[in-house]
Amino acid sequence: MKKTLVALAVLSSVSGVMADVVLSGGVDMAIEHLSSVAGTSGTTTSSNSMTGGQNEYSNIAVTATEDLGNGLSAKVFIDVGVMYSESGGADFTREVYLGISGNDFGTIRMGRMLDPLFLAFATNEPSGAPNMMGGNEGMNAIVLVQGQRSARRSQMTMYETPAMGGAKINLQYATENGTSWGESVGGGISFAAGAFKANYQYESSKDEAILDYFKSNTSEQAATTIAATSSTDSTKRQVLALGYDLGVAKLGFTSAKVEHTAASAVGNQISVGIPLGAWSLSTAYHKATLTNSSDYATTGTMTMAKYAFSKRTAAYFIMGVQEYANASKDTRTQLGLVHNF
Repeated sequence: MKKTLVALAVLSSVSGVMADVVLSGGVDMAIEHLSSVAGTSGTTTSSNSMTGGQNEYSNIAVTATEDLGNGLSAKVFIDVGVMYSESGGADFTREVYLGISGNDFGTIRMGRMLDPLFLAFATNEPSGAPNMMGGNEGMNAIVLVQGQRSARRSQMTMYETPAMGGAKINLQYATENGTSWGESVGGGISFAAGAFKANYQYESSKDEAILDYFKSNTSEQAATTIAATSSTDSTKRQVLALGYDLGVAKLGFTSAKVEHTAASAVGNQISVGIPLGAWSLSTAYHKATLTNSSDYATTGTMTMAKYAFSKRTAAYFIMGVQEYANASKDTRTQLGLVHNF
């Protein structure tokens, strides 16, 4: 539940217009057991840890809005991740942007925000756990080919049209961000009508490395660079995400393709979410292939059972299995609690 705070400041002493400030967020904590099988030696290792952000994520967000009149409004959004480690702390690399919206104008935002490529996948993901299927191992890796990229894009300006018969068009441009990633341009279209929704996004960027998350599991390698950055590199990404709500179940399908000067990747995922009163069950399967000098493939499954104590608090159990081209495998199980406010 969002909490509206006392207006922080008088933005215009003449008109008396004040900013509405809303505090929101959530805390997600889970006990995780990880079992890894090394494909080269067959050795099995295991570990237990506390983790967060697999089903939801831990964060505190502040949203400030101002009515500008004539159907226009301004919005500031600041999203800070909350660290769960012994030392605590905060992650200020999530989102911060300023935007202006209008009924006839649409919306323009500037700053650091969720990448439309990731949003296309996540918002059409009925399993309810796009992060669990993401990270270095799931469809998120295929959608973004997670090298020096993340689910968020810095220094981005994005424009989205008003809804037109259920459809919205977005366009975005991001400047070069030092050595992390290069200049990019992109756009897409989303559509929602009744039980059906669809989202297609495209992006072209320069000067990015592609890292190999397909070859072997986390116990054997860190992400290996298979295509180094270069001023002449070009990376093109496409994502198509479809969703349909049958009432008794939600269905999802995502297809992603990445083309780099030196390599390409293709991935597909199907998922199902089933509501059962306070309980919900979901499962997803994905397969991805990376091609450069050799071919690598990875497949993964995720199953989640979730029980809602209320609209804001739930317990969940997740099991995910990721298999790699060299016969290595990661198996993760999590038992967690999440509360949103």
